[in-house]
Order: sequence, then structure tokens, then C-alpha cells
Amino acid sequence: MSTVTTEPDDGPLPLRLAVLALWIETVLVAALAVFQLVEVFTASPADPGVALGLSLATGGLAIVLYRLGALLTQRRSWPRGAAIVLQLMALPVAFFMVTGEGGIVVAVAGLILGAYCLTCAVLLLVPNSRL
Repeated sequence: MSTVTTEPDDGPLPLRLAVLALWIETVLVAALAVFQLVEVFTASPADPGVALGLSLATGGLAIVLYRLGALLTQRRSWPRGAAIVLQLMALPVAFFMVTGEGGIVVAVAGLILGAYCLTCAVLLLVPNSRL
């Protein structure tokens, strides 16, 4: 008599890669939020209220990204659309980083951001990743 062990279904590879990308993005956005919060208290921003609000909004985005990834691992279907929208919303930011006057470092960071977000959106759009 042979015993058959079944592996838990973690989902298709593109979906798992997209969740990994969302969680990497979560860590980076959370680090940015902490950096901004430290800047509020150690530097003297022109408008401390706006700087604090920006750091809190960035922290909120990190929480949303993490939660979307967690819901996608549970094979829920609705977070997929929200995650795609968030990735596409980052593309104009990347565009203005590339075309703005921030210098070569900002332009390269914008290219990386754009490529990363576009890749994550494509991973969520491929037919295999649909739940």
C-alpha cells in the first residue's frame, strides 16, 4: 500500500512571485516611512505637520501592501485588482523621477522603480495568477 502525500497548494508561480514583490516593496516603503519619521524629529522641516503626515501616509501604504500580499496568499481574488492599481499608480512617480531635475541618481532610481512596479503588475495580470 502506497501513501500519497499532498503538498499544500501555494498557488501558481507568477502569483507567488508577485506576492514576494509586494512584500519586498512593503519592506522598502516601511523603511522610507521610518526614515521620513526620523527626519521629522531630527531635522527642521519647513512644515512639520505636512512632513509628519507624509511619513504616516507612507507607513499606511506599507501596511496596505503587506495586507494585500497576505490576502493574495489566502487566494482571495479582490486584492489582485487593488495591488495592480497601486503598482500602476507608482508609474507616474517613476516617470517624473526620470524626467525631473533630481540628477542621475534620482533618474536611475526612477527607472528601477518603474521596472519593478511594472513587473509586479504584469505578474499579477498573467492568466496563471488569476485565482
